[in-house]
Amino acid sequence: MVEENVVDWFGKTCKVMNKNMFVKHPRLHTVMFDDIVREPLRSFQLLFDAIGLPFGAVQREILEETFNNQNCQEDEMTTCKNNSTESIAKWRYELSSEEVTEFDKNVDCQKLSAFYGQNNNGSSWTVLF
Repeated sequence: MVEENVVDWFGKTCKVMNKNMFVKHPRLHTVMFDDIVREPLRSFQLLFDAIGLPFGAVQREILEETFNNQNCQEDEMTTCKNNSTESIAKWRYELSSEEVTEFDKNVDCQKLSAFYGQNNNGSSWTVLF
C-alpha cells in the first residue's frame, strides 16, 4: 500500500506546478532538470545570459567540479557527481511501482508530463523556477 503522504505530495506538487506552468514573466525562467545534468555548462550559460549576469571562469570551475567530475569522491555529503545523468532516472528505483501508478493516475501530474513532453518511459520533467 502506498503511503498517504506520498500520494498527497504528488497531488499537491502537481497541482501547484500545473497552475504555474502557463505563468509568463520576464523574470521567470524555466530550466529543465534533464538539461542541467546533461549539459550543465550550456544550461547555466543560457540561464545567466537570460537573467543578465556574467558567466565566467568561476562559474565554469564550479560546474566542472560539480557535474561529471571523475575526481569526485562521492558520498552522501558531497555535491559533486561522477555521472550526473544517473539522477535523471533515479525515480525508477526510488519510487515503488505503486507510487508510479499513483503518479500515473493523477490528472494534474499527467497534464504536467504532457506539457513538458516527458513520460514514465523516459526521463524526469522536474523544472526549476
